[in-house]
Amino acid sequence: MQQRQQLNFDPWLLFSVTAILALGFVMVASASVPVAERMRLAMLSIAWHQALFIVVGIIAGFIVTFIPIRTIQEYSNVLLLFSVMLLTVLLVPGVTRPINGSMRWIFLGPISIQPSEIAKLSLILYVSGYMVRRNYQLKNSLQGFLIPMVVLAFIGLLLMLEPDFGAVVVIASTILGMLFLGGVRVKHFMILVPFILSVIGFLAVSSSYRVQRFIAFRDPWADQFDSGYQLVQSLIAFGRGSFIFT
Repeated sequence: MQQRQQLNFDPWLLFSVTAILALGFVMVASASVPVAERMRLAMLSIAWHQALFIVVGIIAGFIVTFIPIRTIQEYSNVLLLFSVMLLTVLLVPGVTRPINGSMRWIFLGPISIQPSEIAKLSLILYVSGYMVRRNYQLKNSLQGFLIPMVVLAFIGLLLMLEPDFGAVVVIASTILGMLFLGGVRVKHFMILVPFILSVIGFLAVSSSYRVQRFIAFRDPWADQFDSGYQLVQSLIAFGRGSFIFT
């Protein structure tokens, strides 16, 4: 009997990514129509722009499937250093311009790069490779757990200097989840997790606009046309939404 050929991809992961892309495209297409009209652009111009990036991402993802995992592990350190360099460039005066009070973008003509997104990917790849190379130390020594924590803290510091608090929370949650699932001892987590949560909590209340977000989340109707606008519109959408059968 001929041996069944093994798939070189995870069908559930592929399904999840496809669903997220499709849902995201529908949301962008729906929300961008009034924005495009206000900018006097074609009604679906922003949606087609999003579709272009989806196609580019699919092509890039297809190419990456041909790269051996061992090669990705070997060059994960290089990618991490590259992302650190990009995050550092953002701190150089005159290199970029602030948008909504944050220095998060590098502009190269018509192309804009957000280094925090590259940092997310590079840190995940670095920690994944570290978990393979130093699996025993990670599970059995506090030092093995501290090394990725130091790298995470350094990346988080660079992100907070932009500032980009949201990216810090996403990256920290992802890396801590990876390490926990990777078999780090609970007692090591119990040593550092309270400290990490305290730092995140302090950062959350150390800026007035972040405090305003928490207040708006508790009572979005108090300022429904400013700080609570997005949450109020979401509640209205849920309240008016329904299934339509034709």
